[in-house]
Amino acid sequence: MNARRGVSLIELMVVLAALSILMTVAVRFVVQVMQSNSELRDNAVAISEAARLGRDLRQDSIMARSSDWASDSGSLTLKFERGHVVYWFDDHGVQNERFSDGDIVGRDRFSIGPSSSQWHTTGEANEVRLYRIDPTTDTRKLSLLVRVAAPSEANPSSHDPLEAVRPEVD
Repeated sequence: MNARRGVSLIELMVVLAALSILMTVAVRFVVQVMQSNSELRDNAVAISEAARLGRDLRQDSIMARSSDWASDSGSLTLKFERGHVVYWFDDHGVQNERFSDGDIVGRDRFSIGPSSSQWHTTGEANEVRLYRIDPTTDTRKLSLLVRVAAPSEANPSSHDPLEAVRPEVD
């Protein structure tokens, strides 16, 4: 008798079914990896921008002689010996404009997350708190406290720059 060297149609269908299952699992895995990569990249950008914002706010609050928080516009004005800077806090991040002798000398934008990251601000005359609420758990994820404490007239060295801007963990 001659031995047949072919495969049956059923055997081919079983192999194709197994391959399609493997391909489906592989595609789902690749999609999940790509989504995780995108989220990690967004978080890295947000952390970098938040650190840059913290450095700028710290430097400006150290040099500030007075401050004014306008809750209606979500802006913080820090006044210096020669000029001032205005920070605007909104759901997309923070922007600032620097003024010297009435002229705008610089602008900057800190993109600390997409609008879905829900940045919020609260503030008083000398203190602003910027925080992010995670929409899935409705909890605070990051909080940044900006406290402007201008040196007192009697003791100019009383201004402690290390307390000017500090992150808080909620």
